[in-house]
Amino acid sequence: MQISKSVVAFATLLILSMGCAIAASDQSMRPIPASEILHKVRNHQPVEYDHITVTGDLDLSKLIISSIIIIRNSKFDGVVSFNETTLDMPIDVSFSNLTKQAYFVGSTFNKNADFGGTTFNGYADYFESTFNDDAEFVGSTFAESAIFYQATFKGNAEFNICTFRKVAYFERAAFFGDCSFQDATISGATYFSRSKFSGYTLFDEAAFGEKADFSLALFRGYTTFDKADFSGSSDFEAAEFNDTVIFTEVTFSGDADFRRAMFHGAADFSWTDFKGDAPFDFVTFSRLAIFRAATFNGKAYFWRVKFNGNTSFFETTFSDDSDFRGAIFNRSVSFEDGRFKSRALFERSQFLGNLNLKGLEYDKLYVRWFNITELSFDDTAYLKLIENFRMLGYYSDADQCYVSYRIQNRQNLPLYYRPIDWLLWILYGYGTMPELPFIWSLLVIVLCGGFFYFTADIETPDKKTTLMEAMYFSASAFTSGARTLGGFVSTPEDVKVKGRARYVLAAEKLLGLLLVGLFLTALARTVIR
Repeated sequence: MQISKSVVAFATLLILSMGCAIAASDQSMRPIPASEILHKVRNHQPVEYDHITVTGDLDLSKLIISSIIIIRNSKFDGVVSFNETTLDMPIDVSFSNLTKQAYFVGSTFNKNADFGGTTFNGYADYFESTFNDDAEFVGSTFAESAIFYQATFKGNAEFNICTFRKVAYFERAAFFGDCSFQDATISGATYFSRSKFSGYTLFDEAAFGEKADFSLALFRGYTTFDKADFSGSSDFEAAEFNDTVIFTEVTFSGDADFRRAMFHGAADFSWTDFKGDAPFDFVTFSRLAIFRAATFNGKAYFWRVKFNGNTSFFETTFSDDSDFRGAIFNRSVSFEDGRFKSRALFERSQFLGNLNLKGLEYDKLYVRWFNITELSFDDTAYLKLIENFRMLGYYSDADQCYVSYRIQNRQNLPLYYRPIDWLLWILYGYGTMPELPFIWSLLVIVLCGGFFYFTADIETPDKKTTLMEAMYFSASAFTSGARTLGGFVSTPEDVKVKGRARYVLAAEKLLGLLLVGLFLTALARTVIR
């Protein structure tokens, strides 16, 4: 469907019809009895009128009409009935005025049906009707309820610039071609629940006055609600989008319910304003999900959502609580330059790709470090997250985040300092792992004790050194280095050290001084908060 062409065609037709109306302004509309039209139809004669008034009820129900019907710029004074009628030729009642009810229940339109610019002042009932060719309602006005329940549109369906002053029923409707409601205005409730859209589906700049129900709807093709306005609540629960869907610059004045919806293509909610609550619980985003510069003024629920593609919340604002508990981000996700004004709940959320928190403003971010696989490096983001963990009492998370920060920051250090920084990580985890210097201490004692035993460079008073004595001597030497610098040059009086053992002894005492100091530092940092 080429929407721009249809709009241009409608505008051209409107101008021509206005010209015709002006030309005929001096004439009254010629009255034609409904019986005359019925007679022509039954005799398979073409029905072609312009600028007439159809008097009486026009009942063409349960007929098979093989002649063309054209009644443009006209007025129907009575009820119009085409119930269970089959129209094998085009019908054109464009720019006409149907003053009373219009019934097309169960009717079949095998050729083009043109109701463009027509005003339906009574109920317009197309219940279970079938349009096998294009259906044109461009610029039409429905003053009462418009019923298209379970209607089938096998060609293109155009409702651009339509005005629905009451309820619009499209429940279980099937659109096999392209479908367009661009610039349509629906003042009452709208029902598209369980409808199927197979082609391009356009609701750009449409205005929904009350509840808009798209629950369980299936959108197989490209779908766009760009700049649409939902004044009431909107329901997309369990809706399925098989292709790209656009909700950019949309205004949801009421609650917007997307629970259990399936987005198999890209989903774009950029610059969208959610004024009410926005539940996205149990939603699956199979591809790109974009919420750039979106605003959530109510509560935002993303409980147990699966983000299988890259996700962007760049410059997004959450004014109330946001609940991402149990959400799974399988690829990268960005909250860069966003803002959480209230609680941000990410308990049990899993970030399996890269997480970007650069420039994110928040007071408390309820997330655990062990659920974060990779955090984009940024000094402020890291340090703010570390402080957040400490404020929440997640000290272990704060320590692990700090270690990750130091490791990633190493590449920014001068070359001569990088080996020292690496040693600080290996020896005591930058002060967060007291178990590391303890393990290193045990390793030094065992290695030095083994050296003393196998080289026989130390002698005890009985001239025989056992493995246990060598280990005891090594442990005493190690701890003596930590007790006092004076002990660094002293040796036990009852043990004679000779040869290479003297150098090993001196090195062990130095390591003892170093490792015990690192152990006490890490212990004080992790135990005393």
